[in-house]
Amino acid sequence: MRNNNKSLIFLIIIVVLIIQIFSTYLTNTKKFSIQAFLRNLVWAYAFYQIYYTKNILWLLFPILFNFLYNYIIRYKLNIIIEPYLTTEYLYNDFFEYVIENNKNLNYYTEGSYEKLLNINTMDLSDKNINKIMNWGEKQYNNSFNNLSPVDLDNKTINTDYIAHQGQKDKYEWIVKNLNINKNSRVLELGFGKLDLMKYIRANTGAKIVGCNLCIEHVIDAINNGFEAHQVDHKHLKNYINKLGKFDIIITNGTLEYLKIGGGDKEEIYDDFMKNINILLNKGGKWYTTTIHYNNNFCLNTFDLNKYNYYNLALGNEGCYPVFPNELTKFAKKNNLKVVKQENRWLDYYIYSIIWFCGCIKNRKTNIFKHLNAYIAAPNYLESYLCYTPFKNLYYYQPWLWQFIQNKNGCVPTYHQWIIFEKINHL
Repeated sequence: MRNNNKSLIFLIIIVVLIIQIFSTYLTNTKKFSIQAFLRNLVWAYAFYQIYYTKNILWLLFPILFNFLYNYIIRYKLNIIIEPYLTTEYLYNDFFEYVIENNKNLNYYTEGSYEKLLNINTMDLSDKNINKIMNWGEKQYNNSFNNLSPVDLDNKTINTDYIAHQGQKDKYEWIVKNLNINKNSRVLELGFGKLDLMKYIRANTGAKIVGCNLCIEHVIDAINNGFEAHQVDHKHLKNYINKLGKFDIIITNGTLEYLKIGGGDKEEIYDDFMKNINILLNKGGKWYTTTIHYNNNFCLNTFDLNKYNYYNLALGNEGCYPVFPNELTKFAKKNNLKVVKQENRWLDYYIYSIIWFCGCIKNRKTNIFKHLNAYIAAPNYLESYLCYTPFKNLYYYQPWLWQFIQNKNGCVPTYHQWIIFEKINHL
């Protein structure tokens, strides 16, 4: 009997391993996950028990395992054996599946909406905030009833145009406020789909270099005529001599991935800014757009928002700096002064509403691709829940939740646009 059990266990391991290898091959990321393999073994064991005991409660076993793994191994023990693998599957697979039916969902960060929608995103008065919050909730819920989004004057808007124009207006803001011109040498750290790099090259003639963690994006940049390097933000120091000096450095929504949970201390920002200082010419500028967390994410002891927080944290790797000055205090230490700082939280909220309206409008989805990626990826379910809109769950949409002001006036996160300038020592 004991030998039979050993043979059965061995067979289950081999079958699960073969299935996961095949599923991994079918993904865009194509990286084997140890965490996913352990979870899949637990799923196989649960199905085995259900077959013999007829007790469907065994389905809770793998769900509990994944939760405890993330809580104990990643959070309590700060052991991250597969850093950024969830992020790679998020961007290379999940988002790619989402944009198959709507290319305007291809933008992965906020634009500038001051000139659009008849909304003043820089007015942070209670009256304006409440007006924008009410507008956003209405657009989200109405989209499930196939109603077209409207602006604050109740005029129908074209979300595809808003998605594109919002990004273009932001790029114009960047070029203007950083004074990028044909003589500028620009470095973008974490360039994604090349939208900003292409805009800067086409509209200024500046020399622009890109660094990105994803090798596929680096290859794409090189194929588009850019100098590009595969560089992790944490290892920027190792590439300083190779990269050279720059007049402008841009981190457009990527600094959130510098710090991973409790395993990294806040001094990681200090180390990063030392490298920024070295890379910048005298008088050079560094521009960052970064989400900052506020008031412990507005969590209460018995608050269901912990569901939002869990999926937001696990569906995305990384960690936010503290609002308002966790970045600026280290910048000052590293000879970088703030020359412009704007709270663009409402822009990110509006972007998220427009993005989710686009998702709802194009609800076609390939279940097989998502299921296959779940088998291959470590925390794909959390990523899926973080970025998938569900009807009547406006307040429990994890990504959107972080930008919603609650009844007590608390907002889990704020979004900062900051321009630093390298100053000379006295």
